[in-house]
Amino acid sequence: MKKIFFYYALLLVLSTAARGQTICSTPEQVPNFLEKIPPQQFATPSSNYVLRVYAHIIRRTNGTGGQTQAAVIQGLNIVAADFLPHGICISLLGIDEIWNDTYYNMTNFSIDNNGDGKFDNFSPNSHSNAVDLYLLGTDGNMQGGIAANIVATSLALGGNFSGINMVSSHVLSHELGHCIGLYHTFHGMCESGCRELVNGSNCSSCGDFVCDTRPDNQTFSTNPDCSWNGGNCGIGNTDANGAPYNPATNLIMAYVPPNCMQLFTAGQGTRMRTAIANSALLQNILVPNTLTISSLTVGSGVTVLYDVLNYLTAQTSVAVQSGGSLTLRAGVEVVLGNGFSATPGAAFRAYIDETCSTTDQNNSARQAITATSPVNNTEKVQPPGVYPNPVNNTLNVVVPAKAAGTVILKIVSASGVMVSSSRHAVARGSQRIMLDVSKLSPGLYVVQVSNNGRIMNSYKFIKAK
Repeated sequence: MKKIFFYYALLLVLSTAARGQTICSTPEQVPNFLEKIPPQQFATPSSNYVLRVYAHIIRRTNGTGGQTQAAVIQGLNIVAADFLPHGICISLLGIDEIWNDTYYNMTNFSIDNNGDGKFDNFSPNSHSNAVDLYLLGTDGNMQGGIAANIVATSLALGGNFSGINMVSSHVLSHELGHCIGLYHTFHGMCESGCRELVNGSNCSSCGDFVCDTRPDNQTFSTNPDCSWNGGNCGIGNTDANGAPYNPATNLIMAYVPPNCMQLFTAGQGTRMRTAIANSALLQNILVPNTLTISSLTVGSGVTVLYDVLNYLTAQTSVAVQSGGSLTLRAGVEVVLGNGFSATPGAAFRAYIDETCSTTDQNNSARQAITATSPVNNTEKVQPPGVYPNPVNNTLNVVVPAKAAGTVILKIVSASGVMVSSSRHAVARGSQRIMLDVSKLSPGLYVVQVSNNGRIMNSYKFIKAK
C-alpha cells in the first residue's frame, strides 16, 4: 500500500468543530443550489451514475493508530449498498495512508468557500476526479463527520458513537449524502430555514426539500429500539397548523444513532441524481457512460486507467509497450479492436463490472492478462466470481443479482473446516463484497455465497504467501 508522509504543520483556520457525542458537523447555512438554476439550464438526471471516491486512512506520524483496512472495507461496502438502490454507484479510485500527527488529531475543518469542493484548510493528496474520504481513527480527537459543503467532493469522519466505529457504519453514507446534495431531515426545522408542514404542502421549498421524508423536529430523540421518544429540538411537537409531527428515525440523513440509520428514501435518491446532473463539481467525479480510445501509446513505466459505466472500445493505434500498464474497466463490455496491440512484457488488465459499484482497493481488473505476444484480435473480457486470485489481503466476491436482504459468506478450507463466516446486507442487483483475508494461512479455500438459507455460489481461491 502506498504510504504518503506529511511532516509539515497545517495552519488551522475558522471552521466547524466536532461536538462531543455528535454525528455530523456539516455546515447548516447552505442555500439550496438547485433553486438558483434557471429552468432553461436545468438538466434532467439520468437513472444511473457512477461516482469515484478515494479513501485516505489518517495515521500518526510514526504510522500507528487509525482505521484498519478491514474497517474501511466494511464502510465502503455499506456505502455501496446504501446508494445502489438509487442508481448511484461507487467506484473506488484507490486507498492510501497519510501519516501526520496534526491531521490525526484534527477536529477543525474549514468549509469550502473557494468552490473547489474541498476543505479550505485540509486537502492532502486530494483528487479533482473523486470524492476524497478522509478517514480518521477512533482514538483521535475527531468524533463525528463533516462534509466540505452541500455540494462537495471532500469529507472527514472519525471516532466512535456508543461503541460503534462511525467509519464502518452508515455515518459514512450520511456524509457522502451531504456531498451529493442532501440536507439533514431536520433542516429548516431544528436548523435555520423554512419549517416543513406535516401536510406536505411546502415540502419542495422548505425543510430538507424532499417530499417523502417526514418533517423532523428531533435530534437524537430516539429510544434504544430506534423509535421516537417524543423529544424535540425546542420547536414543539406540532407544526404551524397544529398537526402532530411523526419523524422517521430510520433514515440515513436523520440525526439518529448509527445503528438506527438504514436507508435513503426514493425522493432523496432523486435529489442526489438531480444534484449530480446539475453540479459541475459532481460531473467531474463521474465515471463516463461510454468511451472509445484511439491513438494511445502506453510506454515503459507508465500506468494508464480508463473506466466507464457501459461500453469501452480500444481501437485504432492503441498500443501497450513493454513495461507499460493499461487497465480498462466497463460495466457491460470491453472490446479490443483490430488496432489494439500489447508487446511482450506489457501489463494489460480488463475489468467488466456487472453493476457499477467497484469497491476494489487497487481499482484494478477482475481478470489480469499479461501479454506474451502481440494482441491483434477482437476480444470481450468477462469477470470471475472472486478476484484477485491468488489473493494477498482483500478478496472481492461477486454476489448474484437475484440475491437480496442478508447474504452470508463462509470461507471453508481445503480440509472442509469453516474458518470464517460473515453477514452482509445487500440490495437486489449484482454487486461485490470485499473480504479481508490477510490473516488466512496460505493455501486453497472455498468461499460460499448463501442467501435465504440457500447456497447460491461457491468459488475457489488461493491465499498467497
